[in-house]
Amino acid sequence: NGRAIMGNVAYAARAANLQKLVPDAQQALLVGFGTGNFARSLLRRRWLTHLDIVEIDAWQARAAPLFQNDAVLTDPQVHLTIDDGMHLLGTTTRTWDLIALDAWGPEACPLLYTTDLHARAMAHLSERGVFWAKLSQLQPDAERALIDAARCTWPHAWLTPAPDVGLAGSRSPPALAPGSVALPPADASCRPHTHLHPVRVRLAEHAR
Repeated sequence: NGRAIMGNVAYAARAANLQKLVPDAQQALLVGFGTGNFARSLLRRRWLTHLDIVEIDAWQARAAPLFQNDAVLTDPQVHLTIDDGMHLLGTTTRTWDLIALDAWGPEACPLLYTTDLHARAMAHLSERGVFWAKLSQLQPDAERALIDAARCTWPHAWLTPAPDVGLAGSRSPPALAPGSVALPPADASCRPHTHLHPVRVRLAEHAR
């Protein structure tokens, strides 16, 4: 479909950065299985005791052998659910120490970057847990709305550093890595991206 797939080195770096962000995490939820490369990188860090994965497209999981990731789905630490991530977070009773959103990105899955998703994630995050979502290079109005959705929902929200920029949120004050950008708390200027007030999420011109 014309989309590029991130290499394993980048996924390994992302997994390492998330381990530094939540070193004591045991239970994690990954929203979006895709090729399985990111899930494999998380497992290779050997710091989680259980990894739940929710994937909306069953064919993504069936394609795992094409990327040499069929072993991910047979790992005893892994449980795959075929469902919509928003629906799962609205119906589950589970709690996780890390919730990572690795869907196609906000331009393809805008509802996963709304205040609605952030609120549902926060309801299922442990007290010192962290939510993280990858962030594409977006046009300024779209980027502002998505950042507002995070900072207007989480007690603490920040941008993780380049080159793997992401939106992060937590209930407890985080230990920010060098290069992170703390976002201002909710205020009267908030114009967040919500289910009822969607924003046209577009990539920046140079990112197309």
